[in-house]
Amino acid sequence: MSYTVRAIRAELTKQRTVPAPTWLLAVTLVALVGIGLAVVGTVDLEHCPPGGCPEDLARHSLTGTVVAQALAALLGVLAVGDEYAHSLVGTTLVAVPRRGAVVLSKVAVTSLLVSAVAVTGVAGVYTIGRTMAPRSGFTTANGYSPLDLSDPTIQRVFGGTVLYLLLVAIIGLGVALLVRETAWATVAVLSMLYMIPVLTQFISDPSWERLLQRLSPSAGLAIQNTVVSANPPLTPWAGLVVTAAYAAVLATAGTLIFIHRDP
Repeated sequence: MSYTVRAIRAELTKQRTVPAPTWLLAVTLVALVGIGLAVVGTVDLEHCPPGGCPEDLARHSLTGTVVAQALAALLGVLAVGDEYAHSLVGTTLVAVPRRGAVVLSKVAVTSLLVSAVAVTGVAGVYTIGRTMAPRSGFTTANGYSPLDLSDPTIQRVFGGTVLYLLLVAIIGLGVALLVRETAWATVAVLSMLYMIPVLTQFISDPSWERLLQRLSPSAGLAIQNTVVSANPPLTPWAGLVVTAAYAAVLATAGTLIFIHRDP
């Protein structure tokens, strides 16, 4: 059996036996579906003109992603941070001496778990959007197209959300490899995801505001846009590329440091 396969099996066993990942995955699912349900059910279209308000039904349905991204990032952090917190890194390296295989197994298992929950949550949100949105006024008569998975835009929005949450989890894992401390890694990754969007609210210079929006790790949320402004900071796919770049750089840097330093 190869080192990588052995490492993946060991990582799966650890994830099944430790309660924290299970709870995080469950809360992520609840956040995605529950918040989407609440938002779609409470949007007020009463005062909209006959052509409809510029409301983005798909994005409203996926509002829970704002919370789910933090939980996905934390899952990535814990995949590494828990081992350092309980001094289990040495034991892991005895079982799987090749450090690259250890990191690969953590990326693979974390990606699998987050993707499974994200797909389930997004499917639930899509179902909610299809069934509840007409009751909230999102009808063709009011100028809104129904959510339809045969529409390439809807495929991009819901499929892209799964990819975004997966990339955020890898960002968390990469930061934890660099920091080796769960608390500090959590602070760092949550600051990356939330601080830049908050800062843009206090910047009066439009050029700086656009620059920060383009550099934010959460730029990938642009993948959810179906109602696009006249001059957006990033196109949907460009935003996801920014998030992917953060994930690639942090995971690569974390892997190199993990390989070349003492546990």
